[in-house]
Amino acid sequence: MTVEFCPKCGNPMSVFDDGDSSRLCSICAWFGDSSETLKEPPLTGDLETSVRQALALYRFTCRNELLLEAAYKNGTLALAELLRIRAKVAESEASLLALFKGVRPGKHVIPRGDNGTVAWPREWTDRRYNACNEPCDMLIGPCSCGAWHTEDEDWVQEKLRQHSAMIEPKK
Repeated sequence: MTVEFCPKCGNPMSVFDDGDSSRLCSICAWFGDSSETLKEPPLTGDLETSVRQALALYRFTCRNELLLEAAYKNGTLALAELLRIRAKVAESEASLLALFKGVRPGKHVIPRGDNGTVAWPREWTDRRYNACNEPCDMLIGPCSCGAWHTEDEDWVQEKLRQHSAMIEPKK
């Protein structure tokens, strides 16, 4: 048995080495061919989605390992097959580690100005327009749009999540 990931929702799928190339995701009901599945968990950049994927993979791995160990104890599974499956469990662990490495928050720290203001990062090309034709130039503080933005505004928090960034803590 190997692990493949649904190309639609990213959840792990059981794949038995029985020669059948069709796949069905038990979570979102995606159906397709083995050539369409993902061999590694997709890195979304969204912390909540990635944590859900990691938990699903962990549940999947533990459940299957337990079932197969029971089959070995009952004599319906050979030792060589159990050892091969344990190697696949180690591969799943490596996939989990890869997923968490891609989700680590705070990859990019945006500095605060001396007066606590935070300018719109130059590398962010997705501009926000608030109340005029000028794009916002500040995440926190007086902006070219005429508003005074604060850190607790929903759109500011969403932009930080989208860019896997955080604002430098207050001094």
